[in-house]
Parts: sequence; C-alpha cells; structure tokens
Amino acid sequence: MEKKVLKVFETVGAIAVIVLAVTILIQVIFREIFRIPTTWSVEFGRLMFNSLVFLGAGIDIAEEKHLGVEMVKDAFRDKPKAMLVFEIVGDIVTYLFLFTLAYGCFKKTFSEWSTQVPSVEWLRYGEFYLIMFIGTLGMLYFQFMRTGRYLKKFKKKEKYTTLSILADESREEAE
Repeated sequence: MEKKVLKVFETVGAIAVIVLAVTILIQVIFREIFRIPTTWSVEFGRLMFNSLVFLGAGIDIAEEKHLGVEMVKDAFRDKPKAMLVFEIVGDIVTYLFLFTLAYGCFKKTFSEWSTQVPSVEWLRYGEFYLIMFIGTLGMLYFQFMRTGRYLKKFKKKEKYTTLSILADESREEAE
C-alpha cells in the first residue's frame, strides 16, 4: 500500500512539474512576445508549486531524504536503545507539527472554500489549502509507516542505517 501511495504522489508531482513549466512558459511568451499580461498564470503557478512542495515533502519522508541531524544519528548508531529514544523524540516533534498543520489546513480549506482568487475566477483559495491538507495527510501516512519500520526493526533487534521504503525494497531484491 505504501508503495502505491508513493507512486501516486510521484505521479501527481511529475504532472505538477510539467503543468508549472508550461504555465511559466506561457506567461513568459505572452508577456515578452505578445505584451499581454497573464494574471492567471501567477496564481495557477503558485497552486502547482504548493502541490510540489507538499507532495514532495511526503515523498521525502518515505524515501528518508528529509533533513536530519546526521551527527547525532551517527553517534547513536551502535546504541539501539539511545537511537530508539532519539527517533521517538524526533517523531513526537514531527507528529505535533504535522497534526497542527493538518488541522490548520483543514480549517482553512473550509473557511476559504468559497473565496475566489481575484485574478482567476475559477480558482478558490480553499483549493490551495486542500492541496496542503492532502499533502500533510500523505506526510503523516509516510511518517506512521516510517515509525512502524523502525519499531519493528528495534523489536527484532535489527540494525538499520536507513528507514527508507526504497532501501528496504532494494535490500529485499538483493537477497
């Protein structure tokens, strides 16, 4: 299931990159060649960029590519209990942040759903927050999966260097 959700995030992210690039290209062509401003392209580009950021953050959590304090992790590599405490403290902070973000995005999605973007009649501010909410739910999902992986490895007394879904997949293929 996790790999399927990751694939959906990657596919939607790739589509957002293409749409963002085309939107910027259209904006530049119309502004520089035809001297016609395209006000919609700025807001639509911002929506695509939001999509990239929030879906990409979920992908980063799944692939263990997000920022971490490697120096501290390296110090605890050979101490599984200390590493577990470090991971749990990090997860508590991450979950607090993500739940707060999800709650705020959820509230703003509904409060701004009918608020129209002035330069784009068919776009609503609530849609920006909906993308952020969906991305945050994805981050929470991948974080829960990551937490489950390290707790399972700790329980089996396995040593780990990464908790990435892709690293587990490549290790399984090698065996």
